[in-house]
Amino acid sequence: MKLFLHELRMSWKVALWVNIGTIVLLIVGVIKYTGFASDPTANTNLLAQFPKVVFAVLGMGDLDLGTVSGFYGVLFFYVILIGAAYATSLGINCIAREENEQTIEFLLVKPIARWHILAVKLAVALFWISIFIVASAIATLIGLQLIEVTQDITSQVWLASASLIPRFIIYIGIGLLTATFLNKATTGGLIGYSFYAISWLLSIFYLMFTQLAWFRFLTPFQFYQIQDLLHLGWSWSMTLYSVGLIITLLTFGFWRYQTTDVRVH
Repeated sequence: MKLFLHELRMSWKVALWVNIGTIVLLIVGVIKYTGFASDPTANTNLLAQFPKVVFAVLGMGDLDLGTVSGFYGVLFFYVILIGAAYATSLGINCIAREENEQTIEFLLVKPIARWHILAVKLAVALFWISIFIVASAIATLIGLQLIEVTQDITSQVWLASASLIPRFIIYIGIGLLTATFLNKATTGGLIGYSFYAISWLLSIFYLMFTQLAWFRFLTPFQFYQIQDLLHLGWSWSMTLYSVGLIITLLTFGFWRYQTTDVRVH
């Protein structure tokens, strides 16, 4: 428990600012919907003039921005962007923080198994990413209350937020695993951020080219598509696929941490 509380103290400031930034983005973004909804036909015609790559980069796809659910789908993509980057950093810091602060040797001489140390750090990462998911959902609902929309999408907001759980755990696993490679955890962590960036690019290609449908299985950004979540519901097949990836990433991450020599710089 002491180690858990210690990890919370070491990471609460970053968590605070990430959540504040995301909350402000969502509330302001939802309020902006009133301006778009005032003349949806004109705004839709204006957006139709933009090239498809713009819609792909912004994660808009085939969303109808004239509806509150479609507008939320665009904001939700930014939640994924921010949350995935944050989740990757949480995974990397499970390994890198102690090396950066040169406290890893002191920590490992404690009468605690190495796997237990990493498990506690992982629990802290899951705690913070859970806070992020809940905070983003509540911020969205507060924004919807402020503009008093007639369409109730509360259930869709919580369903979409639930789809973030497996995706963000995957990014935590990627960050954790990559940080165990190379001579320094921070250097290995750069590989984790590279995976994050590549997965975003693959998401763009997936939205731009219909013939690349199989790209969906390469990028957690598209594991649960917002259009499907809003209109078709939950995808259990993608959930099983996500669980398989999570188990694989965390298993190899723990194995690497257990078998890698302690690196003190």
